[in-house]
Amino acid sequence: MVMTGFSGESDEHFQAPCDLIEKVRFDHLGVFWYCPETVTPAATWGSKVSRWEARRRVLVEGVRLESDYLLTGRLASQTPEIDGQV
Repeated sequence: MVMTGFSGESDEHFQAPCDLIEKVRFDHLGVFWYCPETVTPAATWGSKVSRWEARRRVLVEGVRLESDYLLTGRLASQTPEIDGQV
């Protein structure tokens, strides 16, 4: 599981897990963007990544048929006919 858009995340911070993901080549990997919760310390930290930028960093194609709480997507190298979705 990878989180993107955490308070204070720079382009370099974002690139480090991207490099690891490219090297490891996971079969499946969950990625989600950070949403501040008012009861957590991180919600008060400065230097927030915009919601637009955090979402841009996560490739999502849409909502799963089973539930509005599940999203679906695929890597640029995957095709629906062969690889399905993640």
